[in-house]
Amino acid sequence: MKLKFTIAFLLAAVCVAFLVNFLIPKDLSVANLKGVAKFIEPEAYYVTGMVYDLQNTEAGQRVALLPRQLKTGKYGSKPKFSRHEGFVGPESCQECHADYYKGFIQTAHYKTSAFPSDSSILGSFSNGENVMETKQAGFQYEMTKQGKEFFQKLLVEQDGNIYEHKRRFDIVTGSGSVGQTYLYWEEDGLFQLPVSWLAKGGWVNSPGYPDGLANFARPIREECMTCHATMVEFAERHVGIIDRENMILGVSCERCHGPAEAHVNFHRANPDSKEGAKFIVHPNDLSRDRMNDICAQCHAGGSKSIQSPFNFRPGDSIADFKRFSKDPTSGGGVHTANQYPRLIKSKCYSNSDSMNCATCHNPHQNEHGLVKLFSARCMQCHQQQDCGQFGISGSRITENCIDCHMPKGDDTSMEIETAQDVLFPEIRDHYIRVERDATRIVLESWKRKDN
Repeated sequence: MKLKFTIAFLLAAVCVAFLVNFLIPKDLSVANLKGVAKFIEPEAYYVTGMVYDLQNTEAGQRVALLPRQLKTGKYGSKPKFSRHEGFVGPESCQECHADYYKGFIQTAHYKTSAFPSDSSILGSFSNGENVMETKQAGFQYEMTKQGKEFFQKLLVEQDGNIYEHKRRFDIVTGSGSVGQTYLYWEEDGLFQLPVSWLAKGGWVNSPGYPDGLANFARPIREECMTCHATMVEFAERHVGIIDRENMILGVSCERCHGPAEAHVNFHRANPDSKEGAKFIVHPNDLSRDRMNDICAQCHAGGSKSIQSPFNFRPGDSIADFKRFSKDPTSGGGVHTANQYPRLIKSKCYSNSDSMNCATCHNPHQNEHGLVKLFSARCMQCHQQQDCGQFGISGSRITENCIDCHMPKGDDTSMEIETAQDVLFPEIRDHYIRVERDATRIVLESWKRKDN
């Protein structure tokens, strides 16, 4: 009897093993794939050598770096957020400023962060256009849409199986003029997705991400969101923890005019009041330096925060909030964002007492790429006869001062890798000067059009 029981038990065990190994699906999650998945705590991401080694050596190839989320109870309580009071969002401004609002929501500032949608995500999800290969065979990404949700999937082929790590697009950053990067929530933390979209490259590795390393673990810090949102509240003493219920995406009205709650409440209670700038700031009422400091929040070069940039209010000095690099005028840059120091290096600026950022830019209208419009603004101060090319090209030169004197160029400080190449975002230089190579390119393009 005992022998029969033993045989029956062994047969049952064999059947269970068969079911587990062959009939019950395996957990094909990349997170369970030894030799591929590596984990790091968000608190350690920016202070450990692990990330540097993975990004700069072969050790990072064919690796998926994933966040091991710290529980926020580590410090004995729920996260305490740095609160920024008085913000109401641009929709409240629309009540009285419908024309400004209608134009502003078309601008790159407004679109520089948004929730995901068919219109906000510019990369293609169509078959054949939604896959990004890497130089590592059997290691690729696929962008998919399920209902109204969008996902990035890492697909790893190993031992005859396809393993998957899928995360949702939760926030879109970047208007798309240059490109876009995408963020996702993991528990109560915000992280960067490893695949971005570049206007001149399609789906690419996110800026600074080496090809072949699937980095899902980079937590988003306040510095990342400063120039992509009007207001975001970060948890104190926690890396990447954000109050997702209280944020205003897009760089909108209140970053230039100040928090508008008191202003809105006053005018709702006093609809006939003619005090247009009650409890807010009109930038035109500021000195030139303080007015430009509003733009310098995001356009003044590489910097380190002294205090939360979301505490900046129009009229403040940006120097009280940021320490800038010693030479902010060198190079171009989408993330060094040094348009302001490049501008003030220009004779156009130094020879004027009144020129400021708004002299050329209307913040309430989408004017991106309108070269003739910006050139017409140059002609408000300059005479066409003073241009050295006037005798050759005549009045035609007034159609394009911009490409001659403020040429676009590759931002070589920001490498974006693909499996085949290294790409650089193309940025408009704001240092206004005579640039003979740029002028030659413009003249040659006119000659080709004429022929």
